[in-house]
Amino acid sequence: MKKFSFSLQRLLDYTKQILDVERATLGDMNAVMRGFQEELEATRADRVNRVAAYSERLAQGTTPLDMEMHRNFLRNLDDRIFNKEVQIDMQRKVVEKQTDRVRDVNIEISTMEKLREKKMEEYKYLETKEQELFIEEFVTSSKAIANQK
Repeated sequence: MKKFSFSLQRLLDYTKQILDVERATLGDMNAVMRGFQEELEATRADRVNRVAAYSERLAQGTTPLDMEMHRNFLRNLDDRIFNKEVQIDMQRKVVEKQTDRVRDVNIEISTMEKLREKKMEEYKYLETKEQELFIEEFVTSSKAIANQK
């Protein structure tokens, strides 16, 4: 009997390559999101420090112009925090879509591998049947030759 050959092997190999690319893309997207989160935390920490500095300046006494400058700076930090949170939320959605894509490709690979296993079992079954038939024919032939003597 000829050697086992899975007809969808090339497709399976190609799909595994796609999975590698999709996983790498997901890793890059997660790295971008971690960067955004680090920037957000740094901006929040800067805001906490600026609020403390502003409170200290108020306690010491300050001019209305200086107060307005600090308030504007704090508003600017609040806007940066809000924008970064929106950016993180958008990136999270992109990561979720990519995670779904990786999951779908994994399912596709799993399905093909199960099909390959099923085809391999069929091949082994047919090979066993063929060997049994060969042995049966051999035994029958041997008995026929022995009976002729």
